[in-house]
Amino acid sequence: MKKYLINSLIIFLLFLVTFISVLIPNLILDGVFDIGISKGIVLLAAFIVIALFSGAVLIKLENRIGRFGVLTTIILAVLFSILPKALNSTLTYSLKFAPYYLSIILGIAAGYFYAQKEQQKLKTPILLAIFPIIMSIGIYSLWIHKIEYGNWKGETTEQKIVPFELINKAQEVVNNESLKGKIILFDFWFISCPPCWVKFPDVQLLYDKYQSNPLVEIYAVNRPMPQDKPYELFSRIEERGYTFPVLQGNQKVIDALNVNSYPTVMLLNQKGEIIFMGELEDAEKKIETILESIE
Repeated sequence: MKKYLINSLIIFLLFLVTFISVLIPNLILDGVFDIGISKGIVLLAAFIVIALFSGAVLIKLENRIGRFGVLTTIILAVLFSILPKALNSTLTYSLKFAPYYLSIILGIAAGYFYAQKEQQKLKTPILLAIFPIIMSIGIYSLWIHKIEYGNWKGETTEQKIVPFELINKAQEVVNNESLKGKIILFDFWFISCPPCWVKFPDVQLLYDKYQSNPLVEIYAVNRPMPQDKPYELFSRIEERGYTFPVLQGNQKVIDALNVNSYPTVMLLNQKGEIIFMGELEDAEKKIETILESIE
């Protein structure tokens, strides 16, 4: 009985540690936490951690709960970590994280082969590491950018004008005509989007930088959600001390502008053409380039 309880506790702890080890990188890649390193490096680190962990527990626990018990527990923990969100998300979301899921599977396989009692037990794990290593040198970041924004580095291939009407706090209409002749930055967000709130301090810094420049306008464009309260989009921003202007969007406009990921930053040139969709940092560089060309 005592042995059964101890083994049950070991299996539970193994499940819990594996679950957390897979979930944390997933949250980082999803933008919930910003740790200041590239997503490709996060993916590689996740592969290394799961490979070392799988190999170590196979070596240490095989005699106690068996190789099958160890592998089954690890695999179930991985599935419980990634499947609920993957199954309830769009195809775009699943495609975005496919390289990460594959790297986790490769990490488990690498740990398994490392734990084998063979003279060249590092050969197969090294081969399995090739994929996450390739992803870590910028390929994964490009993959995510393409899935989220439809381009590799922010530059749009087709600079087009999309008619839109957005509403500011004073219930005034902001549209193509009212913004014509200016460089416009839209930061698309919704209230229950953790990565959006992570980026808002940077949006505020950018707004402060260009607030006095009559050629540049910066707006946070809200996507309304069913659970949102009236005017909550404005009050929540003000409560956090942000001063950049907020516009209320609608699903028709969001779809017309082809925004599929949040936060998404979009730039419009002085003609009203969409010239950029991507990350805030790259958008800032684009604004500087445009202003230099005008001067």
